Amino acid sequence: MLIKRQRLVKCHAEELYGVGEMCECGQDKESVPHVLLHCSRFVEARSELEDATEDIYTYAYTYAKSNCYGLDKVTFIICQPCDNNILKKDNIFIKDALFQYIPQIGMKV
Repeated sequence: MLIKRQRLVKCHAEELYGVGEMCECGQDKESVPHVLLHCSRFVEARSELEDATEDIYTYAYTYAKSNCYGLDKVTFIICQPCDNNILKKDNIFIKDALFQYIPQIGMKV
C-alpha cells in the first residue's frame, strides 16, 4: 500500500473503500478503514495513533455534527478537515501521527 501525501486530500471513495484482497488477519478485506481501525495485526500501533488523535477527533466531531456529513475516523485521519473548526496545526499533527503509523505497520509512504 503506497500512500502519497497528495492522494490523502482527494479521498476518492473507491481508493478509500475499494475492494481489496483478503487481509492476512483473515477478518476482512484489506482496505484503508480495515487497516486503520480494525486489523488485529496492528493493535499496538493503532493504539498510538488513536492516543495521538483522540482529543482532536472528539473536539472536531462535536462541531462536525452540524457542519459535516458523516465524519468518521478514517475520513478524519486521512482527509482535509471538513470545516474550519480544525486548526491547521491540529491537521498537521494528525497527518504526522498517520505518517508514523504507516511504517510501524510495515506499509510504505
